[in-house]
Amino acid sequence: MAGTGAASHGTYAGVAPGARLLIGKVCDDNGECPDSEIIAGMEWAAAQHAVAVNLSLGDTATDGTDPVSTALNRITAQTGTLFVVAAGNEGGPTGNGVDGTVESPGSADAAFTVGSSTKRDTLSDFSSQGPRLGDDAVKPDLVAPGEDIIGARADGTNMDTPTPNPRYEQASGTSMATPHVTGAVALLAQAHPTWKAADFKQALTSSTHGLKNLTAFQQGSGRLDVVRALTQKVYATSGAANLGLFAWPHAGTTTARQVTYRNDGDEPVTLKLALDVYGPGGKPAPAGILSLGATTLTVPAHGTATATVTGRTTKAQVGRFGGGVVATAGTTTVRTAVGLFAEPARHTLTITGLNHEGRPAAGTLLTVFGPRTGIQQEVKLGPDGTVRLRLPEDDYDIVGLDDSLAKTDSSGTTTGPRTLLTATGVRTDQDRSVTLDGRTAGKVGARTDHRDATAISTTATVELDPVRGDGVYALTVVAGRKATLYATPTAQATGHRVTYAASTTLTGADAGHAYRYSLRTSHNGGVPAGTYPVVHNRQLATVHATYASQGGRRAVAVRSDEPSTSDYQMPFIPTLRTTLPSRVTEYYSPGLTWTHTLDLFGSTQSLPDGSLPDHDTTTAVRRYQAGHTYRTDWNRAPVGPAVYSPTREGNDLHLDLAPYAAAGTGQQSDESYATGEMDGEVVLSSGGRVIDRSSPFLVDITTPTAGKRRYTLTAHTTRTADWTALGTRSSVTWGFTSARPRGSASSVLPLLTVRAGGTVDLTDAAPAGRAFRLPLTVRRPAGAERTPVTRLTLQVSYDDGRTWKTVHVTRHGTTADALLHHPGHAGYASLRIAAADKAGNTVNQTVIRAYRIATAH
Repeated sequence: MAGTGAASHGTYAGVAPGARLLIGKVCDDNGECPDSEIIAGMEWAAAQHAVAVNLSLGDTATDGTDPVSTALNRITAQTGTLFVVAAGNEGGPTGNGVDGTVESPGSADAAFTVGSSTKRDTLSDFSSQGPRLGDDAVKPDLVAPGEDIIGARADGTNMDTPTPNPRYEQASGTSMATPHVTGAVALLAQAHPTWKAADFKQALTSSTHGLKNLTAFQQGSGRLDVVRALTQKVYATSGAANLGLFAWPHAGTTTARQVTYRNDGDEPVTLKLALDVYGPGGKPAPAGILSLGATTLTVPAHGTATATVTGRTTKAQVGRFGGGVVATAGTTTVRTAVGLFAEPARHTLTITGLNHEGRPAAGTLLTVFGPRTGIQQEVKLGPDGTVRLRLPEDDYDIVGLDDSLAKTDSSGTTTGPRTLLTATGVRTDQDRSVTLDGRTAGKVGARTDHRDATAISTTATVELDPVRGDGVYALTVVAGRKATLYATPTAQATGHRVTYAASTTLTGADAGHAYRYSLRTSHNGGVPAGTYPVVHNRQLATVHATYASQGGRRAVAVRSDEPSTSDYQMPFIPTLRTTLPSRVTEYYSPGLTWTHTLDLFGSTQSLPDGSLPDHDTTTAVRRYQAGHTYRTDWNRAPVGPAVYSPTREGNDLHLDLAPYAAAGTGQQSDESYATGEMDGEVVLSSGGRVIDRSSPFLVDITTPTAGKRRYTLTAHTTRTADWTALGTRSSVTWGFTSARPRGSASSVLPLLTVRAGGTVDLTDAAPAGRAFRLPLTVRRPAGAERTPVTRLTLQVSYDDGRTWKTVHVTRHGTTADALLHHPGHAGYASLRIAAADKAGNTVNQTVIRAYRIATAH
């Protein structure tokens, strides 16, 4: 808009580089823009006597009577300030003739609404289009370049596509088109300092360049042409010729509008009038659907003159028709947008929403879903809790979240009732009315055998599937510890799939013993009447979980449990602080695949860029049966190396390495998030010559040799992490043979590891001064050849690796037992293990501080 281009030697100067800017922020750091803040910002800018206000923001499509649009109209009428607003990036109307996608506050009458054009003078695919909801008026007002636009980059941001010059970035959207128009207003204001909002709007819409094969609902009057706006003296002052909705059936319907021209010149001007109008698909509009009352019109000097444009339709003419009334005289060209919407067979659907207390659910956003037509129309309930739509025949589903009784504090915590309003199978074979009554809504969640259990998170999802195609719509709503979620029951849906799913996480303590429920239910056909079932422990899987402490200066353990679902039914996954050490009884809904995660942090304070601090992650995937009891140990010592998915594709070798994985069965450790706490290197060599090197986190190494060859892969790491005192240093050396797999196939690298076990307490300590049985297990990656183990040896150190003692190992195939004799003082045990198999695969692994040794209290 007003960039000077100084960082590009003028190449990327704005439209009005000399304009003075007044900057106001109405959105929070997460990009949320509350209506109240937008309105306050508009009032503030107008009070500062701003000539034009750029609003590169938008909400949902409305009829222009929503609170922000209404405020915009009021402020413009009171102050003369012009609000230049992005139309939105939702593309054209969805479904068969459903209303347009221009968003609030661009839907306001007084808004100067801007769509996006390309640098080739075509419409951007993403640019929101009309007609406006409700009255089917023409919106946007015009289009301007908004695709692949290079603009100044604010420090610390990276919004879209980088450019070779780091001071700039490239982005697309109607938010990039809008500043072009605001800059054009600044240039006109310099030439016409007394002009107000209506003057700027008239001049810029009148002077546009028409784009081919587009209706006014796509481009308004055309593409911005600021040079023409600054030079010509004749304008259309009447705005767009909105012929509006031609309601079905519309045979013989006729509507006329007047177009008024103003001549600011000193001589009369005779205009030649013509139509540049199109219909669906960009085809020329049928003859007679739009017509002019005259082909010439003389506008007196410093006076006005009026022409008439008329719309007539037949029953067979369906869709959006329009473009421009084009008035020319010499070098003067004046364009006026004209449009009508001849609807297909449609009926009125009146939707009324009531909140949980029976009052109008004003402002609630709903989605109206047509399973056969493919319509997915967002609408917002008006102040009386009602909205009306004209829709083609279908059996519509309606879903939305009423938060009219909920409150959200400055921290983002929501309290009070949240109500999922739903209806299924609303047929529009005639005008219909439907009421979404929050008073009928049932509480979402579950009651368990622990009656004092507290729900810390409840999620409900309604998934709507079309009869054909992939236009699935799903709404997921969440209630935290301080909110209560309700859902209105629906009739059983027929003819297409409607799925309801709910997840609830509850916690509590019984006689000091912690317990946790992770529950998931689903129902086909809609929202059932029973959304708050009684769930008994015997119907669930019971898991006795232990969470050991590895010591460390400061450890924060965070757990989460994710059930297997479709992509559209993914629930909110709460994170749960877990005490270290502790024992927790956990209950899970059976018949699902659960992904359990334990994250260990030294601090939960986010980094300056918003990302999580360094941490260690362990996951386990489990499937449970009802009525069964299971046991799992988290964060258990001894720690040792583990490799996951070691593969070769072509000459590229890849593996995920966890040098200090805990000993839990079926768990997978990911230490790639601890880059600040761990250092090291992985080296691939052959015949004593180094081939390639990699970081130890996600190992990617390339060998130039395709043939079968003997390799040595060595990983050395050190770690200093607040959340653990174990695993301070490790070294692993693998010997193996590998050749390039055929074609595009991949092969498994036969990397051996040896996992140590043993009974340690919840502080990961074994007793000092006693014998300690240490079981050993040789592990191979899935898919690797199983050949007999030929060697397995063990050494132990009690002084962090300064001295080592050899320990006798009794081997039984791939497993072995060793008996250690711990010293009588507290400290740590470090392990050095070597193994080999008949195929020649070898491993030598060393972990300093594999587990603790503690004296009896």
